[in-house]
This record gives sequence, structure tokens and C-alpha cells, in this order.
Amino acid sequence: MNHLLKLSKLKNLYFAIRHGESQANVLGKIVSHPENGIGGYGLTTKGKEQVIVNIKTYREVWNKPVILSSDFLRAKETAQIIAQQIGVNSILYTDQLHERNFGILELQPNQKYKEVWEKDKLNYNNKQYQVESVESVTNRTTELICQLETKYQDQQILLVSHGDTLQLLTLAFLNKNPHEICAIPHLKNAEVRELKLSF
Repeated sequence: MNHLLKLSKLKNLYFAIRHGESQANVLGKIVSHPENGIGGYGLTTKGKEQVIVNIKTYREVWNKPVILSSDFLRAKETAQIIAQQIGVNSILYTDQLHERNFGILELQPNQKYKEVWEKDKLNYNNKQYQVESVESVTNRTTELICQLETKYQDQQILLVSHGDTLQLLTLAFLNKNPHEICAIPHLKNAEVRELKLSF
């Protein structure tokens, strides 16, 4: 469910930020379960550098933003670098920004993503391999935005998360069907994307 359809306009500015290159990216592994992702598979040295470089242009744009992050290590470390670079003292962590759970594909080669995306195109409630459906990810991420809209006003809010999670949130902002997960380019490591409603 796309909860954003309840909103006519936004009170805040939102920026999606994908984590920098992680150890899982380098190993070519799917790491989507909290028991693996929260304590392990953090950023590589390159990943940390990517974050610093990619947010440089936003230092003059962001003024004490609210930072929310997945607590998976790769996202957490990304959020911590951002906070340090722009002088923010606190980060809020939420499982609503967790990686999409890829079920029994956990720790398998990340080429399996494409197989799941092909199934997503046919069914927005695809759960083959016990993956979390695109509908479920859309539901939890757009619900988060509605919660933030109730809590904050005139804030810049940074959402530090993962590829599929932010991809589906972007589609929700654009009012595109979640099963069209490959309809727009995926965020690259440490890429920043401003999210705007397009209804």
C-alpha cells in the first residue's frame, strides 16, 4: 500500500541516500537478514570515501537535518559519516528502512536479484524464495513518511537505507506501481536522491 496517496503535499524535504560500497557488495552476496546485516558486512574503505565525496555538494544545502537510518551496519556507518561531516549529533534508527528481506536467497550470489525483479514485474505481491514483497516494502516505507509528516514540519530529512528499499520508496513518491521496480535507475552506492511527490 502506498500511504503517500493520502498526502496532498509534504511538510518536509526528503533525501534518499543509499549506503556506500559494503563488504557484501564486494563479495557479491545478498545480505538482507538482520542477524547478518546488523552486526556485519559494513562499509569498505572505498565505501566510506564514496559517502564523503557524494555529500560534499549537499553540505551547503542541508542545515541540521534529521537523519534516519536502517540499523544494518553498512547503512549505520554511512549515516554516522554523514552526521560527522555535516555536524549533526544524533541519528534515529528504524527497521522501516531495513533492507528488503530476500528470504532463502540470503548469502547467495547477488545475481539472484534480477531473478526476483523479473518475478516482481509479474506480481507486486511476489514472495517466491520467501522474499519480502514489493508491496510490503512500499507499505512500511511510505508509512514511515506519513509518520514523519505528522512529527516534523519544515525539516530536511535524510533517509539512509538500501537499494531495493529506496527504489520502492522512490516509485511510491512518483506514484508508480511497485512491481515496476526496474522502471527507473537504481541508486548507486552513496548516491543522494531528493524525493518529490509526483501525483
